[in-house]
Amino acid sequence: METPPLPSADFNVIVARHGVKDFDKWKTVYMSSDSIRASNGMTHLTLGRGKEDATALFVANKIADVEKTKAFFAAPETRVRMDSAGATNPVFHYIHILRWDTAAVQGKDRAFISFKVKDFDTWLKVFDEEGRDTRASNGFGDRAIGRGIDDPNTVYLAFYITDPAKMTAFMQSEEFKKIKADSGFEGEPDAFMYTAE
Repeated sequence: METPPLPSADFNVIVARHGVKDFDKWKTVYMSSDSIRASNGMTHLTLGRGKEDATALFVANKIADVEKTKAFFAAPETRVRMDSAGATNPVFHYIHILRWDTAAVQGKDRAFISFKVKDFDTWLKVFDEEGRDTRASNGFGDRAIGRGIDDPNTVYLAFYITDPAKMTAFMQSEEFKKIKADSGFEGEPDAFMYTAE
């Protein structure tokens, strides 16, 4: 019997991807800033370091107010604090989460993937037809599905990885090329592989 889609969800997150000069120094500043995040409507969700480059970071926070969060990160004092912690070249993604899995999974290898599609609903139908079991048999499993807040036809996916080689092979396969064509991909996906802290 086919595994059903992830449970539905309805909340917003900000994902920050940036470099870091000294991870331990940055993490100390970040983890000591819970009160600052809380006062700006943010709650820490997850943190990861790049598989290929451990100075590349992935940080996700749940947010209560998108505009307030944007204003916070645009504020000069926030930029000064990030600079002093050693964060470099931050890029922010504002995402509405539609499906979310909180079940425990083995291992800490993860993937954060984003890409543009012609129509989100068309893409989601093809994604669901592909099915969780197909992805699991190819070395990766669903963790979250979201769409861009500023661009609703930008797809965001989070996966846990059980077999990186299988996942890579699948992403390069003719089967996946057909899925991309059928679901209305525009361009190529941006994939960031990381280890959850």
